[in-house]
Amino acid sequence: MPSSELLICIEQVERVKFRLGKHFARKVPVIEQGRKMRIDFPIGQCFIEECDRALHFACSAADQERLGAMQDIITSHLCLMARYPIRPLDWRVMDDGLSGTKLPDPGIET
Repeated sequence: MPSSELLICIEQVERVKFRLGKHFARKVPVIEQGRKMRIDFPIGQCFIEECDRALHFACSAADQERLGAMQDIITSHLCLMARYPIRPLDWRVMDDGLSGTKLPDPGIET
């Protein structure tokens, strides 16, 4: 299962994560526990974690096309919720080529 991650330093980390969760919860399931959040998109899953002055995103999808679409969704909404220009984002692909692999659950219970 293709997966990718992004670590971005951003101002007002808590506020941006809160706004992302509130926005996405209007259309898809969002589970938040403290500094961690899971968003269940129809095309895949994204975990977000607050790390001091940064947000860490870890996303997975059934195929590379869906993963790219989810990265585009996260990137565009991150720019909107931050309310200031963000430099181009460099997603790191973590696909090990093994079918059915999943990102580890970062401690969020369902």
